[in-house]
Amino acid sequence: MKKRSFILFMMILLITSVYSTDVTGEVYGIWTVAGSPYNILGTTTVPEGQSLVIQPGVNVIFHGNFNLTVQGQITAIGTEADSIRFFAAPDTRWNSIRLENIELLHTFSHCVITGGNIGISPINAKLYVSHCRIGFMLNNGISLHGLTIQAETMIRDSKIHDIDRIGIMVTQNSNVQILRNEITRCALTAPSGQGGIQISNQNSPTPIAPLIEGNWIHNNTWQGIIGFDMTGLGRVAPIVRNNLIERNHSGFNMLHTAGRIYNNIIRDNYIITNPNSGSGITFNGAGVRTVVEYNIITGNFTGIFVTGNALPDLGSNSDVPGTSKGNNVIMNNIFTYNPANDDFSIVMFPAHTANLNAMNNYFGSDIATEISTTITDNAVNPVLGTVNFQPFLTFADLNFNPPQNLTANPFNQRIVLTWEKPEWSHGILEGYRVYRNDVAFTGLIQTLEFHDTDVVNGTTYNYHVKAVYTIQTGVSVASNTATATPSEETGLSVTLLSFFTFISADHNVGIRWSTGSENNLLGFNIRRNTSSDRNTSYRINNHLINPSNSSVINEYTFIDTEILYGVEFFYWLEMLDNNSIPTFHGPISSIVEEFHVPCLPEKTSLSNVFPNPMRVNTVSNFDIDVKEGETASFAIFNIRGQLIHEVSDIIPGNHRISWNGRDKNDREVASGVYFYRLTSPSIHTVQRMVIVR
Repeated sequence: MKKRSFILFMMILLITSVYSTDVTGEVYGIWTVAGSPYNILGTTTVPEGQSLVIQPGVNVIFHGNFNLTVQGQITAIGTEADSIRFFAAPDTRWNSIRLENIELLHTFSHCVITGGNIGISPINAKLYVSHCRIGFMLNNGISLHGLTIQAETMIRDSKIHDIDRIGIMVTQNSNVQILRNEITRCALTAPSGQGGIQISNQNSPTPIAPLIEGNWIHNNTWQGIIGFDMTGLGRVAPIVRNNLIERNHSGFNMLHTAGRIYNNIIRDNYIITNPNSGSGITFNGAGVRTVVEYNIITGNFTGIFVTGNALPDLGSNSDVPGTSKGNNVIMNNIFTYNPANDDFSIVMFPAHTANLNAMNNYFGSDIATEISTTITDNAVNPVLGTVNFQPFLTFADLNFNPPQNLTANPFNQRIVLTWEKPEWSHGILEGYRVYRNDVAFTGLIQTLEFHDTDVVNGTTYNYHVKAVYTIQTGVSVASNTATATPSEETGLSVTLLSFFTFISADHNVGIRWSTGSENNLLGFNIRRNTSSDRNTSYRINNHLINPSNSSVINEYTFIDTEILYGVEFFYWLEMLDNNSIPTFHGPISSIVEEFHVPCLPEKTSLSNVFPNPMRVNTVSNFDIDVKEGETASFAIFNIRGQLIHEVSDIIPGNHRISWNGRDKNDREVASGVYFYRLTSPSIHTVQRMVIVR
């Protein structure tokens, strides 16, 4: 094993560079590929007031149990093809990347961080992690400490794996978003009570409510997600939604934990040789209420295990906001070691005397007496409380929703179909089938698009798509019908009229653009970065944004909900032709200054354009505020009063409109004097700008 490690170490060194740089003490500036690898030979610090920028392709090698402590700022942005690597020299283990500056954002993108004690350890510090791989840690993958300041943190689209203790540890920090990560093989050598993600509270008087969304949490030695409030007051209250949690010892272990668990798939959580494993969700701790709704809980040894007089809200008939609507599917949770091979949907144990509401759920049967056999309450043991499961859903009540917004875009001897995911359904989505002229002609498709190349130019085809579900076998009704006629291509032609950002009413960044005509356009992507470097930007839309491919004016809006407050993000509009060749526009930028309850402007107003004068081949920005209850229109005219550029139906909020100096026919305008106007029910203002060459 040592020989293999040494060979790998030497290969990395040879591939990267014939040079190296030894570092210790204070470091700052730029680490380049030319100086790589950077050998950390002692405790190393980025001092306050300084920054360290690490370029793509750099290797950082720790030669001992050292910290890289950041009192200033660190930015490590690699690329998909050229990542940044932090790792240990053979037969050593390093300590941690410790972040101590609480004012500045620390960024890690396309990094591989392995072989330490803790990968990244922010102490009340802002952190952004994207497209990274963090693994083989002796302690935790990422330890987020918010003991005095709940610093904003986002961990997205990354893989956390092979961690001896906890994959992501969140301590008293509510401003955390954990989005679309794969978290696997954690708690490898840890005692029980550790796993993929742990949220804990030691003494915070306010709720700890991180968002955990869209993750794949699987094959962890112990729990997938752990909530632990040491105060016993339910101040740990995560929002857990749209995750796939499978093949862990247990899905959840929630001790004195509140919050909301919804729209998750929680399945096959058990250890085949351990009859004490295998709950989908375990609740423990009196007086704490967790809302559980719209989940699919199946294939676990026990669906829901309740002890310590915990009071999860699994479903009620109450109209009080915030109560559970039920709609959980809790079935086929087979306790393999039970001689009767019974289905254990809900189990109270031991001496759990509190009653529990679990109404409006589906338990795999339409017969109340059959459902009752899957529930362990006072009907089985008189000392237990009662599970109130009636009324319950029957199979006829279940929804198997269809795909949404099917479109068919014709090209030369090809039709491209795209659609969106169905709304939540009472089943596990396995894939899609495409129907052409009402006949199924594909197998099961896992993606959200299909290219039909078996078409003839000039012939019209009708399509619809159905979603296929498991649990109780279900096939959705058909999506909307889309019609297309393929024809000869004339090349990509798109007239972009506008492209700008705005701050939405819910305090996210909106990106809006309009086109005057489209032809042979496959679709749009929105790309983003924390710098103006497009080469290291990444797509933030989950699927291709469908075009209209028409000659009329089309308007599009995309809302970026994964923002960090006080951080400037740069955005590009990527247009793909029918051969997936991109054309880019941008960047435009936006900053959401602070985290507060969203509020709309008190009045509609137009700020002065900047820069002014504007040079050709540059971009001018116009800041517009629109108050609640109004919409506004913005226009640019030449000195003869001819309309050059227009943006209509500007909704309430804060907007930045960028103009590239081209008219509505995408022609470069002449130098001279121009006027820009904002009109709404409460304002009509005209201001002057100059374009120079």
